[in-house]
Amino acid sequence: MTTPHHEDVRPGGWGNRDFRDEVQPARRALERGPTAAILTAVTFLVMLLAIQHENSDCRDACYDGGLRSYERGHAWTAYHDSWQWQAQWALGVGCLVFALAALSTASRYALRRWTTAFNVLAAACAVGWVAWRLLEPSLPT
Repeated sequence: MTTPHHEDVRPGGWGNRDFRDEVQPARRALERGPTAAILTAVTFLVMLLAIQHENSDCRDACYDGGLRSYERGHAWTAYHDSWQWQAQWALGVGCLVFALAALSTASRYALRRWTTAFNVLAAACAVGWVAWRLLEPSLPT
């Protein structure tokens, strides 16, 4: 038994439709895999710099455990136990974690919004670490 063909209905009806021939809209730049891969490489370098910087704190020039006696009133870079050392390290490592999350979600079109969010978070953490590093007080000598 044949069914009449209507102009407003696709031939074959809904039962034969597989939705594979529908074109998905193009992804924006922050939703693409190459952008996430480049950002992952950049944040890996930021993470390496953060680890290196955290290991090169004031050491013997510290006012709270080095060769100097404890004195108050110096910049935070003059104290080994200052929380800013660990916060900078966490910001540097966090940017890599967000970039890896963006890279893992970049291959799925359904997760494109998460990819954008992770890319923005990774870039914000990396820029924040670089800005903080450039504006921090100098190490004591």
